[in-house]
Amino acid sequence: MSTCLLSGEWGEVSIKCKAKCGPAPVLDHSEVVWHNRSVVVHRCEEGYHSWKGSNVSECESSGEWRSATLTCIEIKPPINHLRVLNEKCVQWRAEKYEEDTETYKVTYTGSRDYQRSFQDKRKRFLSSKADELQLCLNLLPVTNYSISITAASSRFTASITTNTSLTVPPALAVDYKEFETPVPTLKLRRSPNTLDPIR
Repeated sequence: MSTCLLSGEWGEVSIKCKAKCGPAPVLDHSEVVWHNRSVVVHRCEEGYHSWKGSNVSECESSGEWRSATLTCIEIKPPINHLRVLNEKCVQWRAEKYEEDTETYKVTYTGSRDYQRSFQDKRKRFLSSKADELQLCLNLLPVTNYSISITAASSRFTASITTNTSLTVPPALAVDYKEFETPVPTLKLRRSPNTLDPIR
């Protein structure tokens, strides 16, 4: 309201007008956590990770929202699709947000039902930028293994178990000759833990 003063001039108007931008912008996989008609703060909804961009939308004097640029991506375990190949190698898919090198700690422990005192406990480390990884381990035959892989950056661990079998060696080719000599002695000794085929 403005009043005509005795001086013949209009009194000053104190009202201040702001642009009304309407409903807050909607961002994929996000929710509004604060809204005061001119500023809106967004955050990623549960199960999604804040990746890039600003999380604030502002109402501009034009009456249009300058929308937040926040990108929300689905949170996935850093180690996915873990499996054992040919009783020798472990394979997995790495879920990473950047092209950074990830370091993995692979620990594996083997035991045998028929040999209670036996234990094969080892660890390996692997650093890689790859999305698909494979690491071959020297797993012993006829052994129950528990294998764990930990991604260092997130301290996430994935585990898998596997049982190895005893491979049958190929048939031996034997050359036989007779000699008139004293009878020779042939001694064979199997290593107690490896169960490798004797050839």
